[in-house]
Amino acid sequence: MIITDKMSKTKLLIDKKKLFNFLRKENLLFAFVSKVFSIIFLFLLFKDKLQSEIEIGFSSGLTLGTLGFVSALNSFIIIYITSMVILIISKPFEKNTDRDTVKSTKMKSTKMKSTGMKSTGIFLRHMRAKKVGFFSTGCLPLGVILVRGNVSSVLDNMELSAVIQHEKYHIYYCNILIRFFVLFLLKDILPPVGPLGYLLWCAIFFQMGYFFEFLADRYAAQKVSANAVIQAVEKLTGKNERLYEILEYIPFFNIILLTHPCLSFRKYMLGL
Repeated sequence: MIITDKMSKTKLLIDKKKLFNFLRKENLLFAFVSKVFSIIFLFLLFKDKLQSEIEIGFSSGLTLGTLGFVSALNSFIIIYITSMVILIISKPFEKNTDRDTVKSTKMKSTKMKSTGMKSTGIFLRHMRAKKVGFFSTGCLPLGVILVRGNVSSVLDNMELSAVIQHEKYHIYYCNILIRFFVLFLLKDILPPVGPLGYLLWCAIFFQMGYFFEFLADRYAAQKVSANAVIQAVEKLTGKNERLYEILEYIPFFNIILLTHPCLSFRKYMLGL
């Protein structure tokens, strides 16, 4: 009788998990469709103005090659200037179990025990702040990961390592560079159309970052563990997580106000 009860409970848990996975899959699909709908709708709303701006741009002698070169150059300038500024205003970081300590640390060939990383031109920096947060910029050969606040009070070693690997993916695969390249590529086309064009311009930039987050999560899960990634995200987002999940399903708002996926979508993409 006891064995039967245990089996029925186990089956019920499995059925619940399948149901939750199905719902998350359907919700993710709905959110994705609503994002695509929002972007297409904005394009169609001012397609005539958009077409005229493109014609004006190319009639002025601007070629696609020139536009691409200038966009790439501006992107490199932006991300490397940002990296240099962060290096100047921040301090080298190494995690200590008791407190955040500052030491002369550049990731070259030595293995950092606290993060499990090998350095390859990526600087791990620290800045004092009330709220713990992470930020990465740059593209090899110069990348910077900025840690804000007392990270020891929020994340354990595994979770910190997962977040560092996540940010390292953004640098290795030039995510911020790609986003700025597209931003500069469209700057003479979308913003001149009007306020809605400017919103669409920003939305494209934000949504590229949104989908890069899934790839960075997957990379971090392979290097550390999927559970560590999710636990770190859960601790860092905190009370804002509920708001993120609500915004996921509201057309237009989910392409302008959301730059990161909600926790339930991250779990689904990592198979949790």
